[in-house]
Amino acid sequence: MQHFEENKLQQAITEIEMCLKSEPINSSIYSPWVNKWKDLFQNMDLPPRFGIENSFYNYYAHFEHLCNSLSCEKESITALHRFSTLNLSNEQELLNWLVDYETLGRNLAWFVFDTMCHGLDENKNEIIGNYCKIDIREFKTIILFCIQFHDYYYPALSKWDTFTEEEKKKYGNDDDFTDKQLSLTYHLKKISENKK
Repeated sequence: MQHFEENKLQQAITEIEMCLKSEPINSSIYSPWVNKWKDLFQNMDLPPRFGIENSFYNYYAHFEHLCNSLSCEKESITALHRFSTLNLSNEQELLNWLVDYETLGRNLAWFVFDTMCHGLDENKNEIIGNYCKIDIREFKTIILFCIQFHDYYYPALSKWDTFTEEEKKKYGNDDDFTDKQLSLTYHLKKISENKK
């Protein structure tokens, strides 16, 4: 790595570490940092080779993930509004909602339950993230959506699963199979096609 790039990496790390001292942090701190250092991140050789590259990479990937997840807030608001109008005793209405928001729910569920933390209490205002305390008030809508989605999606997925135990054992390590196995849309479509 050239010397000027090392200087940029060190400058970026110093900037974010200074910000981390004012905990908990929110997107007004990490989002501008992610935008400022996007080109440096995109031009990195992967995997990072040594300490300073690795540190920058880890900070950037973590905070970029927070920004990307936060960008789903509007869709989460729409999903929650639509959920509030559902007749939950009408299974078809619920299934339609789950299918419509499957991609959002699966992507954000990973974020909320793995990145933010398991057993997340929606009444908390901060969590301890990988590098600092994070103010999660701006993630409340996303968290609420994920909780609603998770509470209904996985029971429906289990109910409508179309794979036999033999198929699960045979293809369980195949990524394409796993993606289908975790897709309610796939199972409902398969059931519909088998009825024809």
